[in-house]
Amino acid sequence: MKNIFVTGATGFVGKYLVSKLLENPNNRVFLLIRSKKNLSAVDRCKKLFAANSDLILNRIIPIEGELTEPMFNLNQDAFEELASKINTIYHTAATIKFNLPYKTAHSINVEGTKTCMLLAKKAGEHFERFHHISTAYVSRVMEGKERDFNNTYEQTKFEAELLFKDIKYTIYRPSIISGSSETGEISSSSVIYKFIILLSRQILSALPVDNSFSINIIPVNNFVDKMLAIGEDSISIGKTYQITHQENTNFKDLLIHASNLLKVPPPKFIPADQTSAIPLKVMKHIDVFMPYIIQSQQFKLDQHELNSAAKIPSDNVITTFNNVIENYLAFQRN
Repeated sequence: MKNIFVTGATGFVGKYLVSKLLENPNNRVFLLIRSKKNLSAVDRCKKLFAANSDLILNRIIPIEGELTEPMFNLNQDAFEELASKINTIYHTAATIKFNLPYKTAHSINVEGTKTCMLLAKKAGEHFERFHHISTAYVSRVMEGKERDFNNTYEQTKFEAELLFKDIKYTIYRPSIISGSSETGEISSSSVIYKFIILLSRQILSALPVDNSFSINIIPVNNFVDKMLAIGEDSISIGKTYQITHQENTNFKDLLIHASNLLKVPPPKFIPADQTSAIPLKVMKHIDVFMPYIIQSQQFKLDQHELNSAAKIPSDNVITTFNNVIENYLAFQRN
């Protein structure tokens, strides 16, 4: 039995990851979950994984704790007992908010990673690997000498990557994670979801997007499947992989397609150098995204050493957006 410790299991990526891990009957998952709104970690776990309720406390073991607290707010004995049981870590928990104060983002994205690394080191010789989710948007900083971060999210994810040494690890850098191409399920914290909201409420009246502007978006199921495939191969130990879509998506085309599905007028697209023409009521909603809107980002895909499962192309973003919008509208109706 492989004992896997997962952070961020209540999050979008984490929930999908846990479901995939449970498909292997030899996997047991220990989930770091905090109590919330008078619900214990066990209660939240039962609610979150209702479809697998028969596995809770058998192959799904909730650990009530706080990522930002020393030893997850466990006592010394409980922390060391947990370390003695686990042999693999998937660290998916993070704040993805762009506008948090540095101290707040650091406590989650850096200090939380340090505590997970402490757990791994206490696990000792039986520990197999630390799987860490970062972001592809640190690549331009990693590959250069500049330290010009767009926000505290990028900065703290960069700093977290620098922690990895003296431990077996693999780092995965996704681009923008969208909803599942299979079910259309999408997180309310997703950047893509926020644009769907702005479109549906007809707030996004104008946007500084040129005809050629593109972004890299990968459906959550494609990302997790590729990450698991890479993680199965020992050749990936000690390496970092950018898990991105094989091709960028034209952002203007995507927004027009989404608008048609939502039955709302698309935004007025203006040149990227004319941001002063954007109404203030629109700008206040998109200001944090402007560094990513005004410049296309291309990512290197070094796949020569990856196994065949990791090389399977990601699903077409625009066509699978039908499922995402359908899921969004169904949620709004309920």
